[in-house]
Amino acid sequence: MPLQTLIDKEGDLAFIRFEEEAILRLEQVDRSVIPPGGSVIYSEKAMTHLKTISKIFFPLHSETLPKGFPTQEKGA
Repeated sequence: MPLQTLIDKEGDLAFIRFEEEAILRLEQVDRSVIPPGGSVIYSEKAMTHLKTISKIFFPLHSETLPKGFPTQEKGA
């Protein structure tokens, strides 16, 4: 089923639930890129799980960040 059909038929909340369930099925990952899309941030469970099994990287251009915003983890 195309993604838009799922959203049209079941609604945004159903899509977010579906996305959350898919992420929660992921196991420890190594040397992988997981591009979950922007809506994953609406699921605290999914974000916590991703933080547990991987490093989270948000590629942002420095000019979009507020002045003085930290751009690296401490100790990195």
